Order: sequence, then structure tokens, then C-alpha cells
Amino acid sequence: MAAYVHSRAGNFAAAAQELEKVGAGPRTLAPYYYRAGNLDKAIELAKRAGGPDMQVIIAQSYMRQGKTKDAIAVYQELIRTSGPRVAWLQNLASAQYKDGDKAGYMNTVRQIIRVDPSPANWRTLLLNMRGQNMSNEAKLALYQLMIDTGNLTRPEDFQDFAKLAILDNQPGAARSVLNKAVAAKAIDPNDPMTARLILAANQRAAAADAELAKLPRTGEGLYKAGVVHFGAERYPAAATSLTQSVAARAPNADQARMLAGISLLRGGNVAGARQQFAAIPEGSPFKDIAEIWSLYASTRG
Repeated sequence: MAAYVHSRAGNFAAAAQELEKVGAGPRTLAPYYYRAGNLDKAIELAKRAGGPDMQVIIAQSYMRQGKTKDAIAVYQELIRTSGPRVAWLQNLASAQYKDGDKAGYMNTVRQIIRVDPSPANWRTLLLNMRGQNMSNEAKLALYQLMIDTGNLTRPEDFQDFAKLAILDNQPGAARSVLNKAVAAKAIDPNDPMTARLILAANQRAAAADAELAKLPRTGEGLYKAGVVHFGAERYPAAATSLTQSVAARAPNADQARMLAGISLLRGGNVAGARQQFAAIPEGSPFKDIAEIWSLYASTRG
């Protein structure tokens, strides 16, 4: 009864001491010491008790102690012996992210998505990526994936996307996304910043539309044409122009491949999209987001 009262009051150390007096075993005591913050004791007891639930306590205790490599090792062994569970994979990914193990983190994220490609899991991945340093062009591709996974929802995110798209000469994409956000009541068109962005996107997109027929059949001209088609959601035409721009040695070939892959995927050509994403070379600022787009494509068919 004393242990129950202490637990209800949040005094887990006192509760553990009372339970020890009546001979409680390590499996019962380990969670109490973990919640009390006596992590060394929690680890000791959990190791004595054994079992998957105790392994989680050990790993999470290491995380709270800042011993990310030890936590990673425990989760990897737990998943190897007991199979992948989303919660364990998420905790492993968190430990790898904090440890700076980029390759391990990305591999674990792929496993999470394969086990459960829900919007919530995509959101965790994409928000983690958004927090990393990346070029504005790569961030635009990230935002496009947030759109496709249902994770672009905040007004400030729509505004940031529109700003980046306008600066990167993709006003059609800004126009399309802002118009849809207004229609869905996700943003307020009367907000001063939003109103300025809508005006700028509409004006610049209209100018780009008017120039479309005059663009030369050079790498740069084909790229610009592809961007106009992309912004207007004419995805087959966008994919054709963008892939032709790569063949014509467009100076921004990696971005053309990125947009071509998105266009092909939105047009239903999963295999073609993955080929475009895979063609982006190592060292490119688009490589990481291209791998995530390819992972998304693998869930689409």
C-alpha cells in the first residue's frame, strides 16, 4: 500500500524501496528505478531480469545518460532477436540521429517506412530531415514530399515553400500549392505575408507561362519549360522536358532529375521515377532527399 501511495504521488524511488522490503523481483523494480531517474540501478535490475521489455529499459536508460552508442547496440540486438517493431525502430533511429550515425539512421528509417508507411512515420522522418542543413533547392524537394505524404499543414510551412519556390524560379509550383492551401483553408489569404506571396507567385507564374512557347530547345530552355509544366501540374510534359534537358546537358542536371522523378511518380510511372532518383550522383545536394523520394516511390507500387 505504501508503494502504491508513493507511486500515485510520483515518488518512484520511495515506491521502489517499499517494494524491495517485501521482496519484489528485478522485473518489478527496474521500471520504478528508471522512472525515479536512478538509471544505473535500473540497468542493473533490467539485466538481471532479462526479456525484451527490460532491454527497452536498458536502452532508454543509456539514452538518458547520453550513451547513444550503447543504446544503439541494445536496440540492434533486440530487433535482431525479437523482430522489428515500429516503436523499437523509432527509438533506434532517434539514438542513431543523436549519435551522428547518418547511414545507420537512414537505414533504420527505411525499415520503419517498410513496416508502417503511415503519415505519422513519414512526418517524423521529414521533420528530422528539415532540421538538417540543406540547399534551398533540396528543401523544395523535401517540401514536395511533405505535400505528397500529407505533412505540409502549417501556414508557415506553406509560406516558406512559396518563398523558396519563387526565389528558385519555380513560381508555378508556389502558385499551385498556395491556391490549394487557400481552397483547403489551410492558410488565410488575407494574412499580409500570404497575400504578398500569392500575388508574387501569380504574377511570376503568368510571366513564365507567357514565355513557354519562346523557350529554346537547349538544356537550360528545356529545363525552364519543364519547370513551367511542373508548376502547372502537367506532369507527363514536365517529365519529358526535364529528362530532355539532362540529355542536352542542362547546367542544373541533378535538380532536373529530381523534378523529373517527382513528375514521373505523380504521373504513375514508379519505375521511371526511381531511375531518375537513382541517377543523382553521390555528393549531390539532392542525393539524400532523392533516396527518400525513392523510398516513398517503393511504397506506391
